[in-house]
Amino acid sequence: MASETSPEPVEYDPRWNAQYLGERDRLRTATGIATLKFAHVGPTAVPGMRARPVVEILVGAPPETWAALPDLRAKLVSLGYEDLGDRGTPGRVQLRRRTLRAFDLMLVEYEGPLWREQLHQRDTLRAANAAT
Repeated sequence: MASETSPEPVEYDPRWNAQYLGERDRLRTATGIATLKFAHVGPTAVPGMRARPVVEILVGAPPETWAALPDLRAKLVSLGYEDLGDRGTPGRVQLRRRTLRAFDLMLVEYEGPLWREQLHQRDTLRAANAAT
């Protein structure tokens, strides 16, 4: 089982985006669900920002995929992710994978309120960090 302790924040690592892209492609291929949408969110998606070295991936499932959520969750678990459930936020499923590289997934309905909120937070952080 993965450790509950979070790694300490470190200086921005430009490799985080490449790690996101690699895991996104792995998930897209391995799930076989072409309609899934992906976005790199959280501090590792903000160039120049200190962050825990855990790449956060927002996975958007369109309504027809969201309707088959148990199947999608099972596929992600089969890819080495630990299903953490909704953790108190209905409409969001959190998963994590802790190997050589660490990933957190947030599975939400594509273009729903949680999808838009996460992208807004990321874009706000990017704009604020670019202004400094």
